[in-house]
Amino acid sequence: MKSNIIQSILVVDDDPDFLVLFAKLISKIREVNVVVAKDGMEGILKSRNQKFEYIFTDYNMPKVNGDEFISTIRRSHYNQETPIIIVSSSTNLLEKTKQHFDHIYSLEKPVTVSSLRLALNKSPLVCLKTKKMIDTTFVNKVIMNFKDILQTIGNFKDIKKETTQKLNPEVHQEYDYYGCIIIHSELFNGIITVAFPSSTFEEYILENIDNTSIQSTDEIFETFIQTLVTKTKKMLNSSGDKVHEINSIFGVGHTELLSSRESILEFYTTFDSNKGKFFVQVSIWQ
Repeated sequence: MKSNIIQSILVVDDDPDFLVLFAKLISKIREVNVVVAKDGMEGILKSRNQKFEYIFTDYNMPKVNGDEFISTIRRSHYNQETPIIIVSSSTNLLEKTKQHFDHIYSLEKPVTVSSLRLALNKSPLVCLKTKKMIDTTFVNKVIMNFKDILQTIGNFKDIKKETTQKLNPEVHQEYDYYGCIIIHSELFNGIITVAFPSSTFEEYILENIDNTSIQSTDEIFETFIQTLVTKTKKMLNSSGDKVHEINSIFGVGHTELLSSRESILEFYTTFDSNKGKFFVQVSIWQ
């Protein structure tokens, strides 16, 4: 039975404009109750009697600085292991703080929806179920069904496996459009990445998009990835899986996302089709 409980997060920053912006950004990703604090001392007081799913905090604050705030939180009753994400323009602060505390992550200002989503997925506590064994038969089924989805929504035909190797750096540069589908489910915890050279995706646009459309290519690709997300969720559920959370990121964020978590198993496949080549990578997280 799906829980209707809305989780709470704490955001600590002495910039009131940032607090408003952050609440708007995270509302685009998930439904949460955002509790704000204007400095570290207020953040400590608000965390004394409430368990938070995440705590986002600035580092250089009046009254109580970042290290003092985190040290106090780690001694509290409710939030000893709550993931704390330092939001700052000074990325070198993280390494020093990580030496003294567990479950500390970073988010560089200025914050965007994509970078916020990346920060949330860096925490190992995001995993809804630890996988002791990987069902490779199920993963292969996911890959084949994903190929069928591409045939359905993009009219990709004559799809054939070409290689099952990771893209080397030289070939990697030939792929201009990347999209990652991030999945947390009962049987699958990881990412499906799909990549297209511009020539392949332009063939898709010519065949499927009305030439009177005023959308940019990036906007068309974003819509394409969102359709993949919807179809993938339906495919997983129909395969006997139960999807807890599924979302996407596209463009510049894919490299950071793939490197943010250690994969315990990866599948690489380059396909050829009537529209040209495309690449699919499945990364399984612990």
